[in-house]
Amino acid sequence: MMRKRLPTEIGVLFLGLFACLWFAAAALAQKPTVKPVGQVALVDSTGKIVGHVLGGLGWGTTVLLKIDERLVAVNVRKDGYQQGTLYFDLPNCLGIPWLPFVSPLSSFLTVASIGPPGNTVYVPQQGVPSAHVRIQSWLRSDGCSPFFNETIHVTPTESLINLDTVFTPPFSVRTAP
Repeated sequence: MMRKRLPTEIGVLFLGLFACLWFAAAALAQKPTVKPVGQVALVDSTGKIVGHVLGGLGWGTTVLLKIDERLVAVNVRKDGYQQGTLYFDLPNCLGIPWLPFVSPLSSFLTVASIGPPGNTVYVPQQGVPSAHVRIQSWLRSDGCSPFFNETIHVTPTESLINLDTVFTPPFSVRTAP
């Protein structure tokens, strides 16, 4: 003989079923969504777009700039610019700044380095051949150091612009659809 279910037993059953559904819905609601990002732009503290992000992890973000019809990639950190390497033919980072030679046939972008005064962008001089030069000092992000007085293949530079006159750190990124 079948026993009649009491209204409280049915209520408890529905309450348990409702609780299971609620927890399942909460678990599904917490699942992260992933969406593609069309473009990522780097902006300065005033909201001015510095450029579109090409890539970068940890030590900086590579941004593409167009300076006087030259496409230049520079590395930017949240608090400022990533200084590059410049070589000098005189001690104490004096004299002509030189860049390591990179064949223009092997790169889509202009080789660039950032250095003083301020955060000036240095690029190879157009129309000037590279040379083997005895280097006596070099400037890196940790400052000026003596070089080993070695002859290396380098290219003379020209300064394009001090980025401090154009953009104001700190920097951040924004996405665009």
